[in-house]
Amino acid sequence: MVSREGLALAAIVAGIAMLAWAGVAGRVRTSGPVVLRLPWLAAGAWAVSAVLFSLAWRTVQGAPGLLGSRVGHLALAVIAILLLAGLTAAWLHSRAGGVAAAAQFSWRRGVAVAMGALALLIIILATAIWRLPSDALAVANWPFAWRYDADLPVSPHTWHRLWLALAQSGAALALLVIALFARRWRYLWLAAAAVLALSATWPRPQMLLTEAHGTSYQRSPLAFSDANVLQGGRLYQVHCASCHGIAADGRGVRAVTLPVWPSVLGAALFDNRLEGELYWRVAQNEPSMAGRAIHEFNAVLRPEEVWQVLDYLRLQAYGASGGTGMPPTPAPVID
Repeated sequence: MVSREGLALAAIVAGIAMLAWAGVAGRVRTSGPVVLRLPWLAAGAWAVSAVLFSLAWRTVQGAPGLLGSRVGHLALAVIAILLLAGLTAAWLHSRAGGVAAAAQFSWRRGVAVAMGALALLIIILATAIWRLPSDALAVANWPFAWRYDADLPVSPHTWHRLWLALAQSGAALALLVIALFARRWRYLWLAAAAVLALSATWPRPQMLLTEAHGTSYQRSPLAFSDANVLQGGRLYQVHCASCHGIAADGRGVRAVTLPVWPSVLGAALFDNRLEGELYWRVAQNEPSMAGRAIHEFNAVLRPEEVWQVLDYLRLQAYGASGGTGMPPTPAPVID
């Protein structure tokens, strides 16, 4: 795992290098060398963006962290700026030959100012990453209604449709880049790109993904301690045991009066659902088959209390081991 400070330092170094290039390019008055450096700037920006993406992936531990944490958002912004800088440099190089000799110094100065502005923006974002608190690595909110689940069975036909759609979209993107640089037949390339993009048939999300919520990838911010487990047990007995049973076996005294029989809150529940999704189901409305909300504890329990209840259930489900990824802890006695 790469530290947040290491990611920020790498981004700062990239921004300083680009700023230095802009400073040199804005002062040189000869025609050839600076123009020839534009391809190197483009290649360097793309290479650095790939390196930063790899570092960010390891820092926030995957796609959920990139898309759902503050560090991930800032890292993606830096990577997007670098990709834009590389694309802009490549496009400017393709147009450099058409600049009149009298206007070359002004043109070069404009290029340097634009690249310098992007470099300053990278440095500002990298500094923001550095200054973020340590909890900024936590997934604050998953932005999509779906997520990938490796255990979800997917048919070969669905995979074939997905790869075909990705290939068509990739070809459309390639044609779009060609149209950007082309001097002739630009509209033909654009039309071909549009046809390929619009003809791609993507499989429905339900065929590949599972339903997700904003809290899906959140983890308990509390220590898995005796005090929190004891408090979670007390809260469970007050708010949950009448339906789910004192032993979390789904045999509470109110179970027979409900439109849907309560779940057994055992190890299978934690094995098949993410912690954040269990949190959402407890804290938010979970409509039953009859249309009635069977959970809505966000108005009764504070967020940390919901996590305490889940930690208690995890201890009940897994015993002293505490479950996957949890430190071993003696099972406290609940009075």
